[in-house]
Amino acid sequence: KETGDIYNQAMVVDSIGSAQGAMGNLDEALILLAEALELRVQSGDRQGEAFTLDHIAKTHHGKGEHGEARRHWRRALDIFEDLGDPEAARICGQLDTVAD
Repeated sequence: KETGDIYNQAMVVDSIGSAQGAMGNLDEALILLAEALELRVQSGDRQGEAFTLDHIAKTHHGKGEHGEARRHWRRALDIFEDLGDPEAARICGQLDTVAD
C-alpha cells in the first residue's frame, strides 16, 4: 500500500479475502473482496476484476445469497467474454449451478 502499487495491492487484498472466505469468515471476506474489486477497477485490471467478482460470487453463494452470487458471476462473465478469456466457460458452469 505504501508503494502506491495498486495492481499488486489488489492481488494481495483479493488473496486475503479469498482466504478469509475459505476459513468461513464470509462477512470479513466480502469486506476485503469489495476493497480488492475497487482497487482492480482503479488499476484497470479487467481480468483481475473478473476474478475478484468470481470470488465475491463464491462468497455470496457460500452465504446462501444466490441472487447476489448470480449478479456477480454475470458481471464476471461479461468481462471474461469481452476479453475473449476462456474463463467465461467456467463462469457459465457456475451460473448453471445456482438457482434464481
